[in-house]
Amino acid sequence: MDQLPESRPPWEVHAIMYPTTNATMSLVFRLNHALGDGYSLMSGMFSSFRRTDNPSLPITFPSSSLSSSSSTTTASMYGRMNSLSKMSSFISRCLNTVSDSIITLLQGMFLEDDKTTIRSATPRVEFELKTIASVVFNLDEIRQLKNIVGCTVNDVIIGLISFTIHLYMQRLEPGSGHKRVSALVLMNMRTLKGYQNVEDLLKAKEWGNQFGLLSISLPLFKDSENVSPLEFIVQAKKEMGKKKNSAGIYFSAILMNVLKNIISSKVVAGLMHSTCKHTSIGISNIIGPMQKVALAGNPVNGFYFTVGGIPQSLSFTVMSYNQKLRVITAAEKGFIDSELLISCMKEAFGNIVEAARRK
Repeated sequence: MDQLPESRPPWEVHAIMYPTTNATMSLVFRLNHALGDGYSLMSGMFSSFRRTDNPSLPITFPSSSLSSSSSTTTASMYGRMNSLSKMSSFISRCLNTVSDSIITLLQGMFLEDDKTTIRSATPRVEFELKTIASVVFNLDEIRQLKNIVGCTVNDVIIGLISFTIHLYMQRLEPGSGHKRVSALVLMNMRTLKGYQNVEDLLKAKEWGNQFGLLSISLPLFKDSENVSPLEFIVQAKKEMGKKKNSAGIYFSAILMNVLKNIISSKVVAGLMHSTCKHTSIGISNIIGPMQKVALAGNPVNGFYFTVGGIPQSLSFTVMSYNQKLRVITAAEKGFIDSELLISCMKEAFGNIVEAARRK
């Protein structure tokens, strides 16, 4: 929670020479966000890693591209229908863009979520202590869920987090299905695909903070409703599908840049702070190496990241590594029961897997 000293560079590295059940020692990298976003910082860190199986081979990462099958039809029969479909998609994209842009702007000013068991709405909540906890899942099981529902890994993650929050709120606040609960998802705004080395990022002028904030509504259901656990992933897929069919995140980024140039960067910082403060949770995820890696000859058993200074009572950060997916929670200490939250996440995942097996 301490400020980084202004007399030194804006980073620290702490070596904790204390064995745990997971590792013989731990390294903590404390980095100021002014240096860059997670994509930039992790790209720099990954350049220091080497594969343990063969250090001469490059580290590989999961592909971010989605394969989709496209059916071909004869133009004589379906050309007119295709034109109408394109027009409908264009109109839908325009409406979604306007809606998303307005909501983002309103959230930056006065539109805020309800006070719930996951949002204390405490003034200056970013200075409250946080409890850090994590759960590790098998990435193959996540992929199986993705294939069953027909969605992306991100949809599964957001669906899992939604179900976790639903269970947690129903434990502590039964009948809270009518409350407004939204999440801010951090999105990488770069044109480059996949991780690049530091030199390529600097050359392409894509180092630094180049992310957008995507606001999504989380599905909450009343106690009386008998909802399938898979429904949370289905709803997450629908919500993310609407956001993908929108240019709202780019329009908001342009608007922020205009405000920064016309008025001041402090105004933009204030809007971003209010947008975070008015939403319930934050979600940020980064893909990691598919193979086990080593740092200076020391095998890395696992790693994760979290972000401090966020004006929210609860945030989730997600990172994949060596066929595992780790979900980390940073919860306001004394307000959120971190142990119960982690228990709800494990229960949610188990219920989703069981529902998928029955399906």
